[in-house]
Amino acid sequence: MSAQSSPKTLRKVSILAIERVFASTMLLAKDFFYMASLRDGKQKGMGPHPSFEINLVSPDGLPVSSFSNVTLAADTPLDNADLIILPAFSGEFDLLLARYPQILPWLRERHSAGSIICGEANGAFWLAQAGLLDGKEATTYRRYFREFAERFPTVILNQEKHLTDADNLYCFAGPTSGCDLYIYLIDRFCGASVAQAVSRDILYEVQ
Repeated sequence: MSAQSSPKTLRKVSILAIERVFASTMLLAKDFFYMASLRDGKQKGMGPHPSFEINLVSPDGLPVSSFSNVTLAADTPLDNADLIILPAFSGEFDLLLARYPQILPWLRERHSAGSIICGEANGAFWLAQAGLLDGKEATTYRRYFREFAERFPTVILNQEKHLTDADNLYCFAGPTSGCDLYIYLIDRFCGASVAQAVSRDILYEVQ
């Protein structure tokens, strides 16, 4: 993966909260980056305090109900994050598009401003619908290959990869490839020692 032009300092990570989201995909990202923020803060002499924000954001700032009927409170509405995670969800994408018209212009604006945006499984549909993946390589979870290809014929869908990188737009198939991506991004922004510490703390089997 390459390190394109992006914020040199990570100030804010936002994880999108929508109805029918898979809570596990949201909270995995939150745990990774919160751990990294604490480690980075300690390394910078800030004591036991996070060095950057990690927020769950919903389009209207209201709580959402997950796929498994867990109520998840949003920290803020959509914001000006440096790094955005689009988790996997259950349900009809067209219904979500109609319900949340704020998401597509937000993604376009943040990408134009240099933010990194990552879509997990069908979370990548948001990137493609926003037009950000036109002519670029992408991937998704295998269950969504056919729908993705039919919806977004101008996107280069690579069914052989679990993780793709195009112009600060990352697509990944599921939680395992998400772990690889999060460690890579933590290394990129916080350095190798923080990334290695987070690997030890969260990925217990990593030596």
